[in-house]
Amino acid sequence: HRALGTYYNVIETDYEKAMAEFEIAKSELPNDPELLAGIAFVQMRQGRFSESQSNYRRAAELDPLEARRHSELASCLGLTRSYDGMEASINRAIALEPSRSGHYSAKIYYYGTRYGDLDKMEQFARQTLKHVDTLSLFSENVWLFFRRLPDLPLDSLFARHLRELRNTAKLQDFHLNVSF
Repeated sequence: HRALGTYYNVIETDYEKAMAEFEIAKSELPNDPELLAGIAFVQMRQGRFSESQSNYRRAAELDPLEARRHSELASCLGLTRSYDGMEASINRAIALEPSRSGHYSAKIYYYGTRYGDLDKMEQFARQTLKHVDTLSLFSENVWLFFRRLPDLPLDSLFARHLRELRNTAKLQDFHLNVSF
């Protein structure tokens, strides 16, 4: 039922059917973090953010060493501008999986949405490049944020790498990492 719920959510985008399947699965697996994350994902897509955050939190409590649980919670918290919780969740994901560029991209995005501070974003990006390669960092979610901004100063680290990306890849290449 969990797999069928995921199918209805992701492929059919039929959230009612997805939730019905997830509820059946939940009666048998009430503490399954993957199932709770699936439910949370549907709730997030439905705009039921409070419920979604509760389920993502519970999934992270049940599976505290899985970085993805904390990253998913951070994304959901960001939608309601719950920045303190978002930052804590991102930091936990980074601590658990320091080689994953998506966690660093989420933190760069966090700095942009919370503070609107390009200098802080660039400073963190420079630190990040010690842990992940440039192309993977800029091909994650942060690309969507920066493509909405006017071109940055030519001496900017971001501008240099964005020009490199624009010259070597097409925009649709980046959507593979962030689309549902």
